Parts: sequence; C-alpha cells; structure tokens
Amino acid sequence: MRTFIELKPGHVLTIEPGIFIPQLIDLWQKQKINTEFLNFEKINQYWNFTGLHNEVDVLITEIGHRVLGEPLPKTVKDVEALREVAFQ
Repeated sequence: MRTFIELKPGHVLTIEPGIFIPQLIDLWQKQKINTEFLNFEKINQYWNFTGLHNEVDVLITEIGHRVLGEPLPKTVKDVEALREVAFQ
C-alpha cells in the first residue's frame, strides 16, 4: 500500500492487490528496493497476466478494521467458481 498518512479511525481504504504501475515495479527491481515485500521472480512470471480485479474496502476503526461489503473469494477454487459465473 502506498500511503504516507497515519491511518486513523474513520478512514476508508480500498485494497487492490495487483501490478498496476509497471515502471515503478521495474525501477524497484533495478534498484533492489522493497525486496523484502515483493517477489520479483514471481512478478516477472506473471507480468503479462490480466483478468483479475479483486478489491476490498476497509474501514479503520478504534480497535482495528472492518471489511466493508461482501466477502471476496480467497482460494483458487472460489475465484475460479466466481469467474465461471461471470462469463456465463
């Protein structure tokens, strides 16, 4: 997550896993930045993959966080089942 503000109760974030800024990923890989967080070898294997947009909104609360909306699929089986429904 790229944010430079302190998260406080009432903030809502959208978490969007994915590779959205190829130039930034390329720069980090070249400069060996964020290697503790990113598996560049794995990213390179899937660099041209498109087709999954799995995002969730999260509310920051006084005691932690709460996911807003319906739960999203997390296993390969559940994601594939959702994909089958979407393309019928």
